[in-house]
Amino acid sequence: MSAVMGPLAGKVAIELLDAVRIARTASGLLIEHAASTAELARLDWELESARLKKFVLGMQLLAVLVGLTLLYAGMLAVAITWNTQYRLYVMTALPLLFAIASWVTWRYLDRLSQQGEDRFAAVRAEVGKTLNLVRSHL
Repeated sequence: MSAVMGPLAGKVAIELLDAVRIARTASGLLIEHAASTAELARLDWELESARLKKFVLGMQLLAVLVGLTLLYAGMLAVAITWNTQYRLYVMTALPLLFAIASWVTWRYLDRLSQQGEDRFAAVRAEVGKTLNLVRSHL
C-alpha cells in the first residue's frame, strides 16, 4: 500500500503545486480586472453625477419658466383690460416666449432622463462576463 501511495502522493503534490501556481497567476489577473472594473465604475459614476446635476438644474429652470409663464399670463389678462397700444403686444409675446422656453427645457430634460437608462452598462457587462468566466471554471 505504501508503494501505491508514494507515486500517488507525488502526483497529488505536483497537481497541488500546479493549482497554487495557477491561483497565483489568476489572483493577479483578478485583482487587475477588479481594479479596471472599479475604475470603469468610477468614470461611469462621474458621468452619471454630471448628468444628474444638469437634470436638477434643468428642473429648476423649468420650474422658474413655468412660474413666469403663469405670472405673465395673469398679467396678460390684466393688460387686456387696459386700453394701451403696446402693452398688449408685449404681454402677449412674453408668455409665449416663456412657454416656448419651458417646452424646449422639457424636451431637453426628457432626453437627459432617457440617457440614465444606459448608464453603468459597461460595468454591468464586465461584471457579468467575469461572473460567467468564474462560474465556468468552478
